[in-house]
Amino acid sequence: MLLARYFLSVGGVLLALLFVVDAVVPKLPAAETSEREAFAQFVRPEPKKPEAKLQRKRKIARSRVAPPMIQVAQQPRLGFFNTW
Repeated sequence: MLLARYFLSVGGVLLALLFVVDAVVPKLPAAETSEREAFAQFVRPEPKKPEAKLQRKRKIARSRVAPPMIQVAQQPRLGFFNTW
């Protein structure tokens, strides 16, 4: 209950401070032009084209013929799970 009381009092003080600052600080004058007119005057700069980079010649890997496969005998597997 003590925590809720703390948040209620601090929140009330902050809200009151917000109203006081709003009343004391002078208002900013309105802009002479509307947002739509200001946006219409905006001129986008010309986009720069990227410079062409020189491409290096690619090295092509030579295809190699694999040696023929040799079949070798395999030792029989003994154990609990490979007993076939």
